[in-house]
Amino acid sequence: PEIRGSLDDMYERLGRNLVAPVFAYPAGGHDPGVREEVRRAGYADAFTTDRGLVDVGRSDPFRLPRLNVGRGSTFAAVAAESAFRRSSGIRPRRIRDVRRSRLR
Repeated sequence: PEIRGSLDDMYERLGRNLVAPVFAYPAGGHDPGVREEVRRAGYADAFTTDRGLVDVGRSDPFRLPRLNVGRGSTFAAVAAESAFRRSSGIRPRRIRDVRRSRLR
């Protein structure tokens, strides 16, 4: 009920045309049952806290990874992490890990 209620609240306040039915799992917590509940509630996609890039057409739409972008993030740093992940398949924990790996 809470998952569907959140989507209904957004629709009511913003209108259906302005809301992308996308869910973010609180603290990243999800399991098959929760993912199914999110799907049944009407969401189209859901983000985890797993780091990574979405592979369009292959990624499970209810287990989407993300890149962490914070206050100190720059476009160049995010672009570098994205490019690094695409080219290497390695999953660094922080952008400084990307820089270190390129220095080797």
